[in-house]
Amino acid sequence: MWQRVGMASDTGVQSRAFGLRQLGMLCAMVLTSLVLAPAGASAQSAFSGVVRDTSGAVLPGVTVEAASPVLIEKTRNVVTDESGRYNLVDLRPGGYKLTFSLSGFSTLVRDGLELPGNTTVTINGELRVGSLEESITVSGQAPLVDVQNAQRTQVVERAVLDALPTTRNMQSVGSIVPGVKLSRPDVGGSQGMEQTYMRTHGADDRHTSMQVDGMSVNSSMGDGNIQAYNDDALAQSVVFQTSALPAEVASGGVRVNMIPKDGGNTIKGGGFFGGTASGWQANNLDEELQARGFKFRNFVDHVQDFNFNMGGPLKTDRLWYFGTVRHVSVDEGVGNSFYPTDYSDSQGIDHKAGDPSIQHQYVRDALIRLTYQANSRTKISSYYERIWKHKDPELLSGYNPISASDIRDPKHAKYYVGQAKLTSTLSNRMLLEIGYSTNIERLSQRYQPNIEEIAQYPFTADWYKTVTHSAANGQIWGAAPGGSTGTYPDRRVLLGSFSYVTGSHSFKTGAQWSSGVDGNSQIRTGDLVQNYNDAGAGRSCAENTLANCVPNTVTVYNTPTSYFAYVNYDLGLYA
Repeated sequence: MWQRVGMASDTGVQSRAFGLRQLGMLCAMVLTSLVLAPAGASAQSAFSGVVRDTSGAVLPGVTVEAASPVLIEKTRNVVTDESGRYNLVDLRPGGYKLTFSLSGFSTLVRDGLELPGNTTVTINGELRVGSLEESITVSGQAPLVDVQNAQRTQVVERAVLDALPTTRNMQSVGSIVPGVKLSRPDVGGSQGMEQTYMRTHGADDRHTSMQVDGMSVNSSMGDGNIQAYNDDALAQSVVFQTSALPAEVASGGVRVNMIPKDGGNTIKGGGFFGGTASGWQANNLDEELQARGFKFRNFVDHVQDFNFNMGGPLKTDRLWYFGTVRHVSVDEGVGNSFYPTDYSDSQGIDHKAGDPSIQHQYVRDALIRLTYQANSRTKISSYYERIWKHKDPELLSGYNPISASDIRDPKHAKYYVGQAKLTSTLSNRMLLEIGYSTNIERLSQRYQPNIEEIAQYPFTADWYKTVTHSAANGQIWGAAPGGSTGTYPDRRVLLGSFSYVTGSHSFKTGAQWSSGVDGNSQIRTGDLVQNYNDAGAGRSCAENTLANCVPNTVTVYNTPTSYFAYVNYDLGLYA
């Protein structure tokens, strides 16, 4: 059962504090999370099967032990029931060894089993009469088909992420998964600065769940469809689910679960360096399009992707670290937008009159993840990723890059994702998880620094120089059409779950509570947009030929404005 309650105010910047009722609910939720335990296991993988003797009779009472370095307690075991069945659930993906043992029978060992994320792998056992000291070892891959779950799961391993010529963005890497459709194609990384969104089975991008280690990292912006620029190097593997999602997921679209790297007892590092030059792209701008007035096409000036990561021990077998830094830059030419005069931009780059407009853009991030082995049964992990985004200028087709453009200044924006999680195997039958995650994406779009100094337009009043002018043919000049805007989404997620496992059955209960705010503000210079039509008879309206422009209408605004939408609790309880 999921319940969502939202509160919104149209204008005004007033804060809202939790009342006594909300505070009481908060305390109850925390207690519920501690007692019942955490929502959304890391990857929810499992081994299951039936154990028989050589005659085909089922064997109850067989101890099935799973051993792997990825487990907190290193080994976990269950006992087969009266039907010879067993289930080992809530396992992290990785390499495993299964050992089947029963007094009076030889021990069976299945080694070299690779367990993907969010998948149940069937491993049956056959024991022969003998002593426990006798052992039969079978090495080999586990079956790739999950016959236990109805959900559609696709696991993309690190080796595949590195080998495929994808754009290395978590927002678009799902394009390789059958059944997933992107909101727009990300060709060669051209959409690296503006997100693409994943959709499946008729569910739009607001139903996409982005998770790291089983915990949500969605923003509150756009009702959850906006996602952070997650560093690709964090993921050891990425699990995509497109149908029959489990109860702890609040939506029914694409579920993306990034299984993070934890470091290890050996220092290891890696890197990725890639790029694209403008000359590597074909030009489809022909004479027919130019005759229709389309002077420039959209194009990629360059793509740069530089990444370095490293992990290792701070204290062997106790505390590990993993860190990564990344710089991604996509400089784009904007269709039919060009410099009306010689100009030196804020990057110190000189442009000649008639040159195409270039958006200079980059996203940079730094991430650190720590994993602490508190004891043989309890592990605590956390990570923090700080993101900086730059866009100068921010343009659309027809905009004048000198005047009608904003900038995104990383000095006036705040992006980060944080997460902490405790996982404890209270016993071989009980698993407890508690976690907290947050996503902050405060965006500020500001006028270019020299917007107030532009004085090349023939108007008498000073404020007329910078208000927005819009021609019917799409030409924009003067101030940025959007003005100076800001968005301020904050999201916090608290979750907990508890699992109880017998030889053949398992029970899980949990809760997830999300809260946050989505705020927006706007300031327009002059609170006015002047709209023009062509004068006709071949006289096309343009900013430098106002004689060919016929005033049509004005659009009047009343700014500054601000509005904030609050979600006090988006609550889910399940069993």
